[in-house]
Amino acid sequence: MRPIKVVSMALLISVILFSTITYAYENKVKIISSKGDVSVLPRRETDWIAAGIGMTLRKGDRVKTGFDSECSIIFDRKGEAIESDSPPDVPKISPLRFYCENIIGNRNIEITNDYYRNNLFYNTHNITGAKILNFDMENRKNPTIIEIGGGLGGGTKQFVIQKLQKNNSISNFEYIFTDVANKMLRITKKSLLNITQELNCFKFKKLDFNKNLADQGYAENSVDIIWGVNAAHVAIDLRFTLNEFYKTLKPNGSIILAETVRPIGNTMIQQELLLNTLDDYWNVKLDEKIRPRHGFMDWTDWVNALKTMGFSNVETIPDMRILQEQYNNCYIAVIRGKKQ
Repeated sequence: MRPIKVVSMALLISVILFSTITYAYENKVKIISSKGDVSVLPRRETDWIAAGIGMTLRKGDRVKTGFDSECSIIFDRKGEAIESDSPPDVPKISPLRFYCENIIGNRNIEITNDYYRNNLFYNTHNITGAKILNFDMENRKNPTIIEIGGGLGGGTKQFVIQKLQKNNSISNFEYIFTDVANKMLRITKKSLLNITQELNCFKFKKLDFNKNLADQGYAENSVDIIWGVNAAHVAIDLRFTLNEFYKTLKPNGSIILAETVRPIGNTMIQQELLLNTLDDYWNVKLDEKIRPRHGFMDWTDWVNALKTMGFSNVETIPDMRILQEQYNNCYIAVIRGKKQ
């Protein structure tokens, strides 16, 4: 796993730094020290890169560099420096806004898509989850499927690709791709049209799994499969969310969660270098039986959570008990359970 870890992290950092450097360079950001000295840093300087992270280019905005607490960036859209006698108060800048404006913004969306598509570490979640989804569908007649927190549609695309590779029909089910953001729905639909024009069985709808599903148009006992890739772990109240999934599933319905899981010893995972900056990654309700910690969970926590919420035949695919006897860095698991 070590080469994959290194490549994955390098790719992710490259995407972010590429966006950041370009953003800063195009707007000629200037650095002003607390003494009022003005200097323009070349693109290769680390201070320049740090200065760009999280910027929102509005006249008069002020951001600390992150390297020198006595140094602030003060700029307007023309790149003109605005001097200050003392370091200004630093406004809170949302990493989520930076992500939306730069990582999945129109300028860099193809770079981000390439990263997720070609990153062997992350795409394994999509491939494995889609395989289990296709396997689970084999003995179901015209099933209804909801994908939660679909994001850029990596799991959906793998689901379709695997069906097409086996010449299986993509017209004998109802697939509801959901996300809390309309932009993700548009991006995914556009990406799927590059794979196939046959999308009659696909719907693209907003869904917030932190809220009652019935109130959002998903009746109880109406869905055969609920699945997601690295989505459920950001539920604010995982007990509530899993209960909503359970109620929405038909009897014998399946929940399939392809998740990054924490390796033995609760070691920090590489993605958390960035994810730990997001408020939603921390602002979750902890629960000893359902969710003992924020962020990514141990595979055993997922098994316990599903069992606690009433799911039966809960399993990890592959079997994590066997894998962890041979490897100490198992990061990916698919957790599946059935509604009784």
